[in-house]
Amino acid sequence: MTDTPKKQLSIRKVTPEDIPDLTRICLLTANAGQSAESLHQHSELLGGLYIEPYLKLSPTFGFVLVDTSDEGEEIRDPSDATERDRGVINRIHKPLVPPQGLVDISPAHIRISLLPQAQRQGWGVKLIEEAVRTLKVLGQCALFVGIDSRNDNARAFYLKIGFKPFPFPDKEHLVLHFDDWKGPKS
Repeated sequence: MTDTPKKQLSIRKVTPEDIPDLTRICLLTANAGQSAESLHQHSELLGGLYIEPYLKLSPTFGFVLVDTSDEGEEIRDPSDATERDRGVINRIHKPLVPPQGLVDISPAHIRISLLPQAQRQGWGVKLIEEAVRTLKVLGQCALFVGIDSRNDNARAFYLKIGFKPFPFPDKEHLVLHFDDWKGPKS
């Protein structure tokens, strides 16, 4: 029996070349932390809504968890839009605006999507640690994340490391004041 080689994971700053891989990860986690492949024919739409703004709008920054032992994967070119695709297209043209009370606490919004093989190994905490460190340098004292209300695992993760619920109808948001951060001290 041959041992599977251990993956070499590291965190680095995001680049535009990461968009296809990040779009794929977004698709594989877009259904409350599970794959949304069966829900979308135009999976690139998810990247246009949830990935590209973090790379192209200013001011912005991002970090990626890189598996140096993986080879890139080509994303298929779908032909027909599903109902979920149409919903994403609508959100691209009419984006949700965070509630003013949330933006008053912090304009800094993060998004983390990890594939199952990278979960429960401390990488989510390390990615948030990078965000906290960067945001502190930029003079911020908090950040927020929106989660799918069906994603119990994400909610439990964020609450465990110091995020607090922010009441808002239609979308679940959690806020992390850096004084409440329960990860490694930045």
